[in-house]
Amino acid sequence: MHTHLGEEAHVLTSDQKVLYALGDKIFELTGPYIVNIPPMVPHSFQNLDDEVAELVVIFPTNVWEYDVLDYFPFAEKSGAE
Repeated sequence: MHTHLGEEAHVLTSDQKVLYALGDKIFELTGPYIVNIPPMVPHSFQNLDDEVAELVVIFPTNVWEYDVLDYFPFAEKSGAE
């Protein structure tokens, strides 16, 4: 997971599946979709499809400072399945 000072948006135009962690919530989305990630919200994502996911990531500001957190939310989920 990581955080950054600026907001971020993800756009997936195909019908692929992506697993997201935003803050303390973990959820799966099937495209097409748009996800808005507010500033400083810890987040991560994982492609659940067999094909490469073509994800468009938008940073509406020129702020790129970020912090990598020592936590990977999908490790436990992957081991349980």
